[in-house]
Amino acid sequence: MKIGKVTLTDADSGEVMKELAITDMVRSVFKDHRMCTVARTEENTFVLAIENPKSTGRNTLNQMHLTEESLLALTNSIFLYYMHNGIDINQKMKDLIDSDTIDYEYNNE
Repeated sequence: MKIGKVTLTDADSGEVMKELAITDMVRSVFKDHRMCTVARTEENTFVLAIENPKSTGRNTLNQMHLTEESLLALTNSIFLYYMHNGIDINQKMKDLIDSDTIDYEYNNE
């Protein structure tokens, strides 16, 4: 059983390029009602999404479609950024989970 599908479109034309089944995913909801999703597709690529309420003034939806290598490179770059700024990212993540996450779910096929 598949969880759902994501539709990939051309950024310029809006033309549908393909649909991919989601095989597993994690979705977290935060106190400000921001929802973050990491989903693996049937092609072993990842779709990242951040959904913000309109009231925040931020983009309501930001998405990325990445290979596993690009996902890991991005994650590594984030860790390097914090490390070079003397910030303990492990503590930041613990604080975020302990104080800001109100719900999360994990689904797989």
